Amino acid sequence: FIIWALILQLLIKINNRRLEKENERLDQLVKERTKDIRLKNKELRKLNEKLSNLNDDLQKQKHEISTKNEELNQLLEEILAQRDQIQEQKEKIEKIHLEFSKSIDYATKLQNSILPNPQKLSKFFSDNFIFFYPKDRVSGDFYWWTKVENEFIVVVADCTGHGVPGAFMSMLGISLLHEIVEKEKILSPAEILISLRKEIIKTLKQKGERGEQKDGMDMAIIKINKDTKTCTFAGANNYAYLITKYTPIFDNLKKTKEFNWTNSISHELKMYELVPDKMPVSFYSVMNDFTELNFKYHPEDRIYMFTDGFADQFGGQLNKKFKQKTLKKLLVQISHLPAKNQYEILKKTFEEWKGTNEQVDDVTILGLFF
Repeated sequence: FIIWALILQLLIKINNRRLEKENERLDQLVKERTKDIRLKNKELRKLNEKLSNLNDDLQKQKHEISTKNEELNQLLEEILAQRDQIQEQKEKIEKIHLEFSKSIDYATKLQNSILPNPQKLSKFFSDNFIFFYPKDRVSGDFYWWTKVENEFIVVVADCTGHGVPGAFMSMLGISLLHEIVEKEKILSPAEILISLRKEIIKTLKQKGERGEQKDGMDMAIIKINKDTKTCTFAGANNYAYLITKYTPIFDNLKKTKEFNWTNSISHELKMYELVPDKMPVSFYSVMNDFTELNFKYHPEDRIYMFTDGFADQFGGQLNKKFKQKTLKKLLVQISHLPAKNQYEILKKTFEEWKGTNEQVDDVTILGLFF
């Protein structure tokens, strides 16, 4: 019994020791698991905070998006309203443009009807061409001619401005020339310029006051008498060129300047620049009388009258002006050709030179062949 009691007591102790160790292990496991749970809980709290912050951000973004949508909707309404307003304005502008275009078309027809008939020019000269190239549909340049008794008067003029204002000036100039030349029978080119200047000043009420609009025109006039084979030139800022193979006798050498170029086709040609007076046909600070240049012409002589639009046109590779010197050379080079060919060359040269540039001014070149 005692032995069994000791054995039993020993077994109980062993079992207690085992239980104690098991309890220690369980305690340690519980501590570890508790520590893990605490870490997990901490991570969960952080995650919850992040989710909460993200939710706040989402709510904030949602609010901002909602606000932006409202602003966009408002902007869209404004854009639609502006579109309707623009469409309405566009329709009004198109209507105005159509009416203006009709007016310009009518003005173009009116100006063309006032310009003289080229057939009358063809009856007086062996050949001729008119290179008339307005910047707009109506022009501030004009040409005019008439025959009074045995005198033939030819005019090329460049009025202040272009487009509609220039066209008004050109129509005024033509109207006054009819009065001065055909009704009053003033046939001297210099006297025509003097009388025209007086009428322009009177019509436009020019007094030379400070700030006054300086409207007027530059002009070249020649008078030709076929009976005497004489030509009389007078100019107001506008030159004319005489191309001939002869040596003309001028009565006023100060009003001429000679240029010589050799052309392989037309042999030796001489170009004479007929020099105008440095005054416009309008009120000017110094208004002296205009002067004349007289000379006899020969068969095959050519006279070119022009405005400054061709020479002043920007273009070419360097986008510079064409210049008068280049125009002179071109006219000498083509002067042996028929008028129609000269016209085509001038037109092609001008268009190629201008390229995509805007046309600077109205262009007029009149070629007269004896």
